[in-house]
This record gives sequence, structure tokens and C-alpha cells, in this order.
Amino acid sequence: MAEENKENSKKKKNKEDKKKLEVFTRSPWKYMEIDDKIKITKEEKKKKAAG
Repeated sequence: MAEENKENSKKKKNKEDKKKLEVFTRSPWKYMEIDDKIKITKEEKKKKAAG
């Protein structure tokens, strides 16, 4: 039973990873923009916390 669950969760994860990859290959720029925005907001929060 435990082995089955392990396999199923692995398959599920692979599906999710493939979806992410599809999105990424279709629009890597959009993905990078989102990533940059996240980085910028994190840095701003740090500055505000420090300042």
C-alpha cells in the first residue's frame, strides 16, 4: 500500500513538473518577468524591514 502511494505521488509530481515545463517553454520571458517581480518585491520588503 505504501509503495503504491509513493508511485502515485511520484507520477503526480511528474505531471505537475511537465505542466510547469510546458508553460516555461511556451513563454520563458513571462516566467522570468514573474521571477524578477518576486525577487524585487522580496528585496523591497527586506529594505523596508531594514530601513
